[in-house]
Amino acid sequence: MDSQKTEKEIEEEQSLDERINDFIDKSIEENTQYTIALGNGFVITNADEKNIYISIPGNEKTNKLTLKKSEIAALLKQGENIENGNEIRGFFGRKWRTQQDSYTLSLYKSIKAFKNTSPKKEIVETIKKPFVFIIDEINRGDLSKIFGELFYALDPGYRVTAEALKAVKSGESFPTIRTQYANMERDGNTFDNALNISKQDDFGHFFVPENVYIIGTMNDIDRSVETMDFAFRRRFTFVEIQASDRVEMLEEITDDTIRQQALDKMKAVNALISKTAGLSSAYHIGGAYFLKLKTLDNDFEKLWEYHLAPLIKEYLRGTEDESETFDKIKQAYDAPDESFVSDSSQEAE
Repeated sequence: MDSQKTEKEIEEEQSLDERINDFIDKSIEENTQYTIALGNGFVITNADEKNIYISIPGNEKTNKLTLKKSEIAALLKQGENIENGNEIRGFFGRKWRTQQDSYTLSLYKSIKAFKNTSPKKEIVETIKKPFVFIIDEINRGDLSKIFGELFYALDPGYRVTAEALKAVKSGESFPTIRTQYANMERDGNTFDNALNISKQDDFGHFFVPENVYIIGTMNDIDRSVETMDFAFRRRFTFVEIQASDRVEMLEEITDDTIRQQALDKMKAVNALISKTAGLSSAYHIGGAYFLKLKTLDNDFEKLWEYHLAPLIKEYLRGTEDESETFDKIKQAYDAPDESFVSDSSQEAE
């Protein structure tokens, strides 16, 4: 959203942020007391990126409150004068006034009259960049329950583009998912005002911007995991990563001799796995298994006994010539000759 703003908009927002922060700093430093319409006095005690913390010594029931910076900023950005708490309630589309409204109004008026003397900072344009969520082993849960209504928002028809965000500023709408929260009381929602949207009921609506990406990893041969239905598959692009695509991870093995032995053994074992009926490249042994050598004192026999043998036995369980095939793979692992290595290399190519 920030990347769609003009230089003038960035300058105005940056100037407003500096004005609010300078006002807060001066108020805390001078312990300035402010008052609301009912006469209660209060002081600003602290602030962070999102909130302003105030103390109300004369209020016995509630002597501390948290105010939202974003609400004060939204009030200052709009052109009309806000004169009372009811107007604040109406501005944010709330059904009832909150206790914070009176104190927000007082600070809004004080900051509006505040003269900022700090030098302006250089304008830094926000560059649009990708935001990535990586979900490891994505198929190990019930995806419908995990994603919920996000499932629908992932559909390409509901992804919000830069052009759609620009259209919002001119008063047009964009496709959103109406969530179960849309029927709840709208409280403290400043999203509409931040985008200069008219006071429409957008609380409870959800969208995924076009520069947000979800990457899920999965091993599709794992047993006892949840299946991924076709509706979910339709929303993702599937890319197969084979063991031969990731051999560079073996560079973590610093001993050149051990690294080469690991590579040869991996190729030899995978060549035989590909030739085994019922198996395929999806069952190949990846480089991650051989990185375990670092914790096994580079003992290839321990790697086989503790990690590879149990896995391969599980692969072969119930297949024809199970024992004979296992022995062949073990032989290839122990003495990977040129025929195994070259066969595997050709397959990878």
